[in-house]
Amino acid sequence: MNNLLKQTNRFFLIAILVLMCSSFTTENIQLHKGVNTIHFDSLVSSIRFSSSDLILIDDGDSVRFYGEGHSNFSALYVFKKPLDSCVVLVQNELNIKYQTFYIAPLEKTTFRISDIENDSCARIEPYSVSQSEWREGLESPKSGRVLTPTEHLIIHHAAGSNTATNYTDIVRNYYVLHTEGNGWDDIGYNYLIAQNGLIYKGRDPQGKADQDNVQGAHYCAHNQNTMGICLLGNYMTIDPTDQTIDALTDLLAWKCVKEGFDVDHSQVHASTGVNTPRITGHRHACNTSCPGDHVWDLLPQIRTTVKQKMVKCETIEKEESSLEYKLILNPYKGRIFIESASELDDIEVYDLNGLPREIQVEKLNDYVYEISMQWTGIGVVVIRKGDESASELVFIEK
Repeated sequence: MNNLLKQTNRFFLIAILVLMCSSFTTENIQLHKGVNTIHFDSLVSSIRFSSSDLILIDDGDSVRFYGEGHSNFSALYVFKKPLDSCVVLVQNELNIKYQTFYIAPLEKTTFRISDIENDSCARIEPYSVSQSEWREGLESPKSGRVLTPTEHLIIHHAAGSNTATNYTDIVRNYYVLHTEGNGWDDIGYNYLIAQNGLIYKGRDPQGKADQDNVQGAHYCAHNQNTMGICLLGNYMTIDPTDQTIDALTDLLAWKCVKEGFDVDHSQVHASTGVNTPRITGHRHACNTSCPGDHVWDLLPQIRTTVKQKMVKCETIEKEESSLEYKLILNPYKGRIFIESASELDDIEVYDLNGLPREIQVEKLNDYVYEISMQWTGIGVVVIRKGDESASELVFIEK
């Protein structure tokens, strides 16, 4: 009779939970060496533990947990579908805590992937799923946002499943983890990228800042002057998908063009006091394995791809002009060579904000000019002769 009552109560708990948008609980558990089955009082869509010394089995996948870096718990694991129990393997007896979350699945799960091709303009912001779309049915984040001028672009990984395809539900689980589990105002990242290349807008700027300049919560409490991008999946042992890297480098190239960033630049991050590359991973200044060994090792290649996409930006097209000239060696390392069919009256260089940059022009012979500058980044060179002018996009390297 008691067992029947327990089962009936459990059934009603599950039925009530299905009608709720989200829930969050913390429990203690004693795990014995070997195989353990954890039974939940209601449906659970994600879980994290106060220990990483265990392996979880989900639909045939073995999931090893890693420290999150933001709390005393492991990274969050989102189940492929809500469950009322799970199986974990431990090598030694453990007395630990675990936190479970239930987030109602979103009915709409299909969003269009960015249609920006590799050779398209990096000044076009890649398509991303808005907060109003993926956050549907969940409570709004707390109000109050901080604008932070971006100097460093920080890459993370979620340390979750590499086989799950319920990407929007994963983002929704991370939102509830950060707001209810961690007690933050909103999800910590500026953007999240799924394995199929779909980009999600993260922390809601609430009209106080642009998406890429709202201060998040992702860099071990030193979030000033950073933009955080989280890659869904776990990249300790495998490479991210080509679609993930393509979307990531599209987003980074757009941001770098927008800000006029030199991708190879490094400077001291004021909050941590650590000399930090323009594009780097979470572990650079924080005690964490994030963004995973395989993403960390790919950072040089990621920076190179970003530079290539920046150079290919075609938003400012070469003007139609009767002037005959050509630029020699692009990208340029601190100087530009212009070979013209006739003598030029004026040469100028502007950044992408339309501001003139200081240059030195030396005429090497009748129709060849060398333009030197200290500035680096994406810009526009403008040449003039009489009433004729022409302009062309250039990328100045160190």
